Amino acid sequence: MQLINHLLESLFGGGSPVLSLYMSALAIDLITGYLKALKQHNWRSAINVEGLLIKFVTFFTIISAGIIDDLAPLMNISIPINIAFWWTIIITLYELGSILENISEMGVNVGFLKKYLGVLQDQVESDEEERDE
Repeated sequence: MQLINHLLESLFGGGSPVLSLYMSALAIDLITGYLKALKQHNWRSAINVEGLLIKFVTFFTIISAGIIDDLAPLMNISIPINIAFWWTIIITLYELGSILENISEMGVNVGFLKKYLGVLQDQVESDEEERDE
């Protein structure tokens, strides 16, 4: 466990609490996504694999941002922000939006956010229609 903590600390330069928040949001998003699929009787392994692949690639982008943060000073490049930290926050916000979308589609009233989630849902549906054609 100490090795994992050391690895996270070196990759994220003190941003591991933010990474923990992201990992929690990711887990909740997966759970709500599975619950939504079960409730809608729409469980498809291909969609599941695609979603998991997207999660994996997204996590890899966070690791890549951490590597950029570590390598930039070695190449005499000054980056005024911690890229991995801020990218992780952005991706966490995306995950939180996905969680809200999932629970909204399960019938839970998310109030004023429903208007914004509807715009996202319309975009997702049009993307799916384009893929099916």
